[in-house]
Amino acid sequence: MEKINKDLRSFWWGDSEEKKTIHTVAWSKLCKLKRMGGLGFRMTEATNDAFMTKRCWELITGTKGLWHKQMKAKYIKGEHFLNCNAKNSDSHLWKTILKERETLAKGLCKRIGNGTMTFSKMDMVKRNDKVRSAR
Repeated sequence: MEKINKDLRSFWWGDSEEKKTIHTVAWSKLCKLKRMGGLGFRMTEATNDAFMTKRCWELITGTKGLWHKQMKAKYIKGEHFLNCNAKNSDSHLWKTILKERETLAKGLCKRIGNGTMTFSKMDMVKRNDKVRSAR
């Protein structure tokens, strides 16, 4: 990600292989919201976290896209997404998605509605810093 950040900074400041310019404002200040005096650029780490958290949400809500089906078949295999554990053989992408579960779990809640779609095995309880289903 640092390479991507460096390339973005170089582009916006007009740097090239032959010509380097003085960066007169810190990149973190440029990434502030416009109403806070910045230019509204996005930090690559925050953008990546948002994308990975979105993928977590898709796995929880059961979006029926091709990506969801592939991840479910390869990694989840009948478990609930919040209960999956990382294995050494898992891809870097999958391990990153599993790390983002913690971010998503902080904001999760269960909406009961009329009760027809509520199952006790899917009610989430946080114990010993691990998210797992209640029994």
